[in-house]
Amino acid sequence: MQQTPRTWPQRGLKVVCISDTHNCHRNLTIPEGDILVHAGDWSYFGKEEHTIDFNDWLGSLPHKHKIVVNGNHESNALWKGKVKEMLSNATFLMQESTTVEGVKIFGTNFFWPVPMGGNPYYDQIPDDTEILVCHGPVKGFVDGNSGCPTLRTIVALKKPKLVISGHMHGAHGIEEGTDDCAGVTFVNAAICKGGYVSGWEPVVVYI
Repeated sequence: MQQTPRTWPQRGLKVVCISDTHNCHRNLTIPEGDILVHAGDWSYFGKEEHTIDFNDWLGSLPHKHKIVVNGNHESNALWKGKVKEMLSNATFLMQESTTVEGVKIFGTNFFWPVPMGGNPYYDQIPDDTEILVCHGPVKGFVDGNSGCPTLRTIVALKKPKLVISGHMHGAHGIEEGTDDCAGVTFVNAAICKGGYVSGWEPVVVYI
């Protein structure tokens, strides 16, 4: 069913989106922008040395705001309890929000897809979230037919302006929402294309 899109103000901001770099971050050419978002899986199987180098690399980038969330490769890492400290050159979000340039950004923890109504943690997403960052994609949009139905229900209800994810490497791209998600822009920002080798470019969105 087609629903009325939510109206968001034009911010005049350039958002650079990446995900699933899997320790290939130094191979990338990152466009300049106001906000850099990494939607998880910066490491290869949660290696701590990858996180240390990733943080150093983030510190070399010119973006005023850098937002990072967990991917599945980080969610069970031995160092997961100190990731905020390790990523000193970014704002790491895990079931929490930050506001930059007037934009509320909520970052989720990593969750595997579950049937509708099966993940109460998504209920923590505030109604006024403008950018939602979640490693796993929403069902039906740049998800490789493997997105989360519960997250789809929440996004249809909250209607953020932009949803940034990754995880499904082959589903890289950008897609405008339809039906119950009309007015939402969906990005799959995965960088690794085949296996764990970089091959996609960063996705740039203007909001």
